[in-house]
Amino acid sequence: MFLFLRLVLAHFIGDFLFQSDEVYEVKKKGFAGALVHYFIIFFTFLLFSFPYLKYANCWLVILFASLTHVLQDEIKLRYITNPKLNLFAFIADQIFHIIFLTPIFIFDFSNIVPESKNLLTHLYNNRSLIIFGIGYIASIFMGAYIWESLKISYFKKPGAFEHLLVKYGMFERFVITTAFLNRHFLIFLAVPVVMHLCFKKLPLGSSFIFNIIFAGIIGFLLRRYLPIF
Repeated sequence: MFLFLRLVLAHFIGDFLFQSDEVYEVKKKGFAGALVHYFIIFFTFLLFSFPYLKYANCWLVILFASLTHVLQDEIKLRYITNPKLNLFAFIADQIFHIIFLTPIFIFDFSNIVPESKNLLTHLYNNRSLIIFGIGYIASIFMGAYIWESLKISYFKKPGAFEHLLVKYGMFERFVITTAFLNRHFLIFLAVPVVMHLCFKKLPLGSSFIFNIIFAGIIGFLLRRYLPIF
């Protein structure tokens, strides 16, 4: 589980945090453009596996995960074009990306904890930090993809990525996730409510309800299993 969690975080960073709008637009234009994204995924896996790169089998797992990522993305981008399948395709894509990381469990070295020689390895060995990273990226960035996929698939709003609202939704889910980490979460939840009341372009409707549910569940789970407040 030790290395597996770090590979999951690497996947989330490469697939969400480092996949900007510009990278995504280039990716849609063809395989040559998509190579930018695929190299980011590959090198992110390498970065988060750095103590284990001395094991040949670790390289095999990284190559397998990277190549299956390429195959999945190409199928999704080039062949699944029905807007109604957008949400299903996104969720299935993420599930299989993570499943294709599980071969790491075959190898004993994946549970060897590197010696904490410096600050970098000390941070790398911190299980809570890794899980918080996964949780926050899922809330802030994955939440954006899920909400936009919901709108495209079921609300008949293709191309619904309105830049301002997407960025605000990311901020709102960050606040809500953080709120649920604290027993005084109602005080934190006042922030997005006030924002909606002050700015008419931020509708207090379905997006807010989605953010409360999605980010709230993640925040609750993080607090339940990794209490820090």
